[in-house]
Amino acid sequence: MSDRKSLFSRAARAGRTALLLCAAIGVPLFFVNSTWIAARLERLLRLEVEPSFIGGRVLAEFPDPMGDDDGPGGYAYPLGQGRERGELDLVDYIVRRPVSRPIWGDSGAFWQLDAYFAKAVATGLPGGGFRAPVLHVYVQVQAAKPGTAGSTETAFGEGELLRFDPAHPWDYVISADGWSAQAEIRSADGAYRAPVLAIWDIGQRRLSLRIGLEKAPPLLTSVMKGGSTWHYDAARDGHFAALREGANLHDGGGAKDELAPRVFDLLAPPGTCQASELASEDAPAGVFALVEPVEAGGPAPKAYDPELRRRLEAETAKEGLASETDREYRRAALPAPSPADASRIGELFDLGLEDRCLTAIVADLSAKPADPTALAYRGAITAKRADRAAGIAEKVRLVAEAYRDLDAAAGSAAQAIAEDRLAVFICRGSVSSAVPNDVFGRAAQGASDLDEAARIEAGLGDAASADGHLADAAIAYEKAGLRVEAGARWATLAGRKGLPAALRLLLLERGFPIEDRGEDSRRDSR
Repeated sequence: MSDRKSLFSRAARAGRTALLLCAAIGVPLFFVNSTWIAARLERLLRLEVEPSFIGGRVLAEFPDPMGDDDGPGGYAYPLGQGRERGELDLVDYIVRRPVSRPIWGDSGAFWQLDAYFAKAVATGLPGGGFRAPVLHVYVQVQAAKPGTAGSTETAFGEGELLRFDPAHPWDYVISADGWSAQAEIRSADGAYRAPVLAIWDIGQRRLSLRIGLEKAPPLLTSVMKGGSTWHYDAARDGHFAALREGANLHDGGGAKDELAPRVFDLLAPPGTCQASELASEDAPAGVFALVEPVEAGGPAPKAYDPELRRRLEAETAKEGLASETDREYRRAALPAPSPADASRIGELFDLGLEDRCLTAIVADLSAKPADPTALAYRGAITAKRADRAAGIAEKVRLVAEAYRDLDAAAGSAAQAIAEDRLAVFICRGSVSSAVPNDVFGRAAQGASDLDEAARIEAGLGDAASADGHLADAAIAYEKAGLRVEAGARWATLAGRKGLPAALRLLLLERGFPIEDRGEDSRRDSR
C-alpha cells in the first residue's frame, strides 16, 4: 500500500528538497494567538542564570557534523567491550569566557571548555565518566609568539600520529579520559602540569573541562584578558590504542598505512574537511597528517552577502514554482476515483485531495484496521483540519485525536517495510514539529521521527530527500530548545555538496559557510 515517492520526495525531485514538512500539515497557524499568555509569562518569569554556575558565558561554539566518527572515512570501532557508534562522535565544542570571581564558595578563577558527544555510555565508576572517549584538546594562547613558544608535535609521542599547523603551535594540552576521575593540563615545554576538573554529564552527553587559573602560569592566565585562542580537538579510543587494517577486540580498524591518524573524530575549522585533514599523512616520507585549529574569540564573522541571500531566495522561489507545477501536472494526470485509490493514499495526500484521500483511507482500514500508513495519513489530515476548526478547545481536541492515530501508526510500524515506516515517521514528525511545543511538548519526538525518516531515506538511496528530513529534524530540535542536537545536524548538512537553494538559505541564516553557485544560477537564468 506504500506510496513513498508521492508523499514529499517527488517535490524534491521536481527541484526542491522535502523541506519544512510541517508547513504541509498546516497546524501551527491557529496557535499563534492561543499561546501568547504562555509566551508572556515565560518572558516575565524567566530569570537569567548566573553565568558562573554554568561555566561562564559562551565565547565561541563549534557544531561538528554527526556520524563522522570514522576518522578520514572507513574507520571501525574496536570489536570488544560492546562499543557503539556515536561514543567517539564529537558533535559540539564550546569555549566559554573565563570566570574571574565565581559567586559560590572559595572557588577561584577558571576557564571552561565543553565537549558534547552523540552518545554517552556510563563507566559505572565513582565520579561518572563516559566509557569510550579520550579527548585531547590542544590550545594556543594569543599571547604566544610564533617561533618562541609552543609545539607542533603531539604531547604523547606518536600517540595520535598528528602534526599541528606551524602557524598555531599549541601551548597547553588538556587530556580527559572517561575512566579517570580527573583530567590534566600540561604545557608544551613540560614545565607546568596540573589537574583539571572533569564534569561528566551523562544526560547531556557533555564533558566539561574546568581549568583552574588561580595558580596557573601567566601565559595561561592571560586568557582572562580576552582575545583569540586556537583549539585542536581530537577524540580517540584509548590513550595509545592502535589502529589496524582490520578491527579486533582491542584495536580499531580501517588504517590504510602505519601512519594513519589514531583519531576517530576531529574538530575541523569551517570550510575544511575532517576526512581530508586526517588523510593527509605521507607514510613513505614518514610525515604525519597535518591538522588546523579553530579560532575562538577572533573577529566577528562577516555578515553574509545580501546579494547571495537575494539569489538564494530567487532560486528557492523557482524551486517552489517547479514543485507546484509538478503537482498540478500530477493532479491532471490522476485517474478518476476508484477502489485503486487505496494504493495511492500518499499521492492523494500530497496533492491536497483530502476528501478523496480519507475515502481511500476508510476503505483501506476496513480491510486492514491496523495499517500503519493509513493511520498515519488519517492522523495528519485530522491535525491539518484542526487549523480550520472553530475554537481553541476543538482545535486541541482534533490534535489529540490526530495523535491517537499517529502514535498507533508508529507503534505498529516496526514490522512494516521501509517505505511504510518512512511515511509514518514523516507524518508524525511533521505534526510534532508543527504544533506548539509549550502546549503539546512533542517537538523533540518530532525531531527524532524526522531523524529516522532521514536514515530510512538514505538507506533507500534518496540522498536529496534524506537531507530535507535532516533539515526538518534540525528545525524541530531548535523548537524543542535542543541547540546542540540542532547544530550537529546543520553542521552535517553544511558539509554536503549540491544542496538545493532552500537548504543553503537556511544554512546561510545560521552562519554556516555554504556553496555559492551564483555564476551557475545566473548562467541558467539567461
